[in-house]
Amino acid sequence: MADRLPDTVFILPNKRSAMHLRHEVKAITDTAGDGEGATEKKRIGRYTSINEFFQELYGTQTSDRIQLLLTLYGCYRTVNEKAESLDEFIHWGNVMLADFDNVDKYMVDAKKIFLNVNDYKSIQDTYEYLTETQKKAVMNFISHFRDRSGRLTVNMDAADAKVKARFLQVWNLLGPLYALYNDTLSDQGLAYEGKIYRQLAEKVKAGKNVKEILSKGKYGRAKRFVFVGLNALNECEKTLLRALRDAGMTEFVWDFSSKEIRDPRNKASFFLRKNIEEFPQAFPLDGELSRPHVRVISVPSSAGQTKLVPQVLDFAAQNGYEPEDNAFVLPDETLLMPAIPGSVEKINITMGYPMTGSAVYSLAESLGRLLLTVRTDADGLYYYYYKPVREIFSSSVIRLVMTDEDRTVADAVIAKAEQFIPSGSLAGTELMDILFGIDTPLKTSLADAGQNAALAARMRKVLGYIKGHLLGGAAEPTSHTEMEAEFIERIDTALQKLSEADIPVLPGTWLRLLNGLLRGENVPFEGDALEGVQVMGTLETRALDFKNLVIFSANEDLFPHRSADNSFIPPELRKGFGMPTVDYQDAMWAYYFYRMIQRAENVWIIYDSRTEGLLSGEESRYIKQLEYHFGFPIERFTAVAPLTPVAEDESIEKTAEDVESLKGERHLSASSMQSYLSCPAKFYYQAVKGLKAEDEVAESMDAATIGTLFHSCMEQLYKGKREVTREDIQQMLADDETLHTMVKTGICDAMKCLEVEGRNIIIEEVVVAYIKGALKHDLDLLRQSGSNRFRIIGLERFLKTRIDGFNFIGFADRIDSYKDGEVRIVDYKTGHVEDDDLLINDSNAEAVVEKLFGESNTGRPKIALQMFLYDLFAHESILHEGEKVINSIYSTAKLLTRPLPDVEESPAFSDLVKERLHTTLAEIADTSVPWRRTSDKHVCSMCDFRSICGR
Repeated sequence: MADRLPDTVFILPNKRSAMHLRHEVKAITDTAGDGEGATEKKRIGRYTSINEFFQELYGTQTSDRIQLLLTLYGCYRTVNEKAESLDEFIHWGNVMLADFDNVDKYMVDAKKIFLNVNDYKSIQDTYEYLTETQKKAVMNFISHFRDRSGRLTVNMDAADAKVKARFLQVWNLLGPLYALYNDTLSDQGLAYEGKIYRQLAEKVKAGKNVKEILSKGKYGRAKRFVFVGLNALNECEKTLLRALRDAGMTEFVWDFSSKEIRDPRNKASFFLRKNIEEFPQAFPLDGELSRPHVRVISVPSSAGQTKLVPQVLDFAAQNGYEPEDNAFVLPDETLLMPAIPGSVEKINITMGYPMTGSAVYSLAESLGRLLLTVRTDADGLYYYYYKPVREIFSSSVIRLVMTDEDRTVADAVIAKAEQFIPSGSLAGTELMDILFGIDTPLKTSLADAGQNAALAARMRKVLGYIKGHLLGGAAEPTSHTEMEAEFIERIDTALQKLSEADIPVLPGTWLRLLNGLLRGENVPFEGDALEGVQVMGTLETRALDFKNLVIFSANEDLFPHRSADNSFIPPELRKGFGMPTVDYQDAMWAYYFYRMIQRAENVWIIYDSRTEGLLSGEESRYIKQLEYHFGFPIERFTAVAPLTPVAEDESIEKTAEDVESLKGERHLSASSMQSYLSCPAKFYYQAVKGLKAEDEVAESMDAATIGTLFHSCMEQLYKGKREVTREDIQQMLADDETLHTMVKTGICDAMKCLEVEGRNIIIEEVVVAYIKGALKHDLDLLRQSGSNRFRIIGLERFLKTRIDGFNFIGFADRIDSYKDGEVRIVDYKTGHVEDDDLLINDSNAEAVVEKLFGESNTGRPKIALQMFLYDLFAHESILHEGEKVINSIYSTAKLLTRPLPDVEESPAFSDLVKERLHTTLAEIADTSVPWRRTSDKHVCSMCDFRSICGR
């Protein structure tokens, strides 16, 4: 055997298996001392994958998918005058590419399969060239487009007429498109994999001597070709293998040693039975294999399955397995990142990972949105929309390359919570200048290829900077950074190809094209397959054996993967012309599973047991087959995450320092007292610790912001006036433009935006209506009082007092006087106002006070305490000299529907509130009384501090 190795080429399913076999053969020959002094290739032969073998013999590599798609679209526009836009075509273009690839690999006559259904007579004329199976398939296919009389139509069912018409339109173009596309690729020196396979197979089929074909490649001196571990051969592969077999140059090694695979009832043997019949096995099968120890574990989580990785590795280490003996198989590639064990030094990842799962892809999307949303103000200053800015700041790859200075800039921008961020706020460091430095904003309404090329150049500059820092920074590159760098390479290629295509579309359309091209990308990670724990997809396990095998996501629909591939070629035609169908797919997946476990010692099969939403929680059929059909002794386990209740103290200890702080630098208010009454712990975080919720950027104004705007506008209208006359109010009401301008400015200031748009336009109208309602109410009060004017005593007046050693403050929205001997305290309210908040007199005072200070939070008259404090401030200040104090609440909910009452303060209410307030403040000052947590969980659900409180 060793004497024949130098002249032998081993062809395996993929690169990984080829590398493994080469390593094993080298170890044997090195031990035997075979061929000492010779070069390695001359000693141990050559090793390659079946794909590389075809490409080497043909002399052309598979072209870039993006280039293939763009070329296909150019041909599509030629054959279809009403072709849709490129971004709409990309999905269907991927489907067409897959169909063309299948047609070629299975050597199907494209003219026959892509029959023009509209030309029914022409179809009948071609029947003589079809097999009986193909005739039956074609007739079945055409029946979908014929009515009962036999006429060709798409209107036999009105419900799906449009679908049929659309399909028919595309179908009739596939034949001419296939021919034009292949001619164009040949002219440009491009090829997809099926084209390479077919043209090589057709040379062989046409009678060209296979040795002559081999002589022109790097395998010219090879005398023997050994095909190892293949399974589902397409027609092109079979054609080449037959020629090599007939020339006496090949041997076949089929990997189906276990009796489970050989069982004719098992779909796993579907292809092998045919392969052995046509290409006999070169070597005897393994002896009877011992069955692996199979453990099935159900986990009520997807990513949670990967939490078992450390335990499996501990088991492997305790049983003497080397890292290379362990393999983690991921049918669901999205589990790649969480499945990578962080405690293992050497890890080899050999699988395809979807571009859409990478952090760099998300960053590229955010960069596109960033550049599309740049705004310019009247002074020519640039502003960035906050969402993509925050997305960029939160990107994991950006965080990896950020310096302390970069983080300082980012934190400052986030703290300001601006909706549109000035470009000047995003500058000052190298990274910020790279990310946010712009010369000219995009003209989003301009379809210009040059502008799109500049956009691509800008994105490539950013990604290039990040890649350089990921791989060349101070920190040693990790497997994660190297993977992201590979993703950057793919995105950079897509950007370059798209720029070279010179497509004059809108920037938004151009970015959708980019995303469409990238969404179909899978980036293979190929490391040293000979060292470390092996992480791989299902396809990468072919022809490889591992002692300790872990299969994740062993759920029906994921393992086997049951979703049918999109195709324009209906199942009946695929079957009639010998192309892959769902049955093929089932047989291939069955083989993958039974082959990978046949020589393992331990097999861990893990599945997600959740049954919620679209998740069925159903375990893979292979588990049931092992247990019930083949009688495997299976150990079953259920991973349970115990719900350990958080140790929750009902109270927080109160210290003397807390009380001193409250009586010293802190200030209490009506709202803080309301917090204490609803939950003392909330009061502790708010008033004692001075905590508050982080400001968030709002797209539109919430109720609180609308209230603030209403307050601000009313203050602006009356500001600087000692007295307001009826004429003043009438002029304000008549000046609609000024009111709208004032409200618009207020909205932009509050929302930190450049213009009023979206829902805020409606809010503008609402706030103007509120203002007019308040002005009309003031005008009615003047008429009722018989006066021509009222006196302004204070606007947004700061008031303070000291009660039992605590400092109380407040801001009265307005203090005025319509009548001599009366001072009116006005509070603007855009929220709900209960009668108990204002309509208080001596007869109901006791009931209102009980609601106010009672344990129940339901129906607590919150505004009543505020009005009491304002009355107290008024009495203790020099705002009036013995006048009566009148309370008035301008409720926006009632301004436009009913008269608003002015209510004189109730002495009984004031006395009762004072008494209860003294008691409450004494409790706050008492260190023996802790800061209790409320028992009302409804309060907790709306509390800003629930995440740190433990509730």
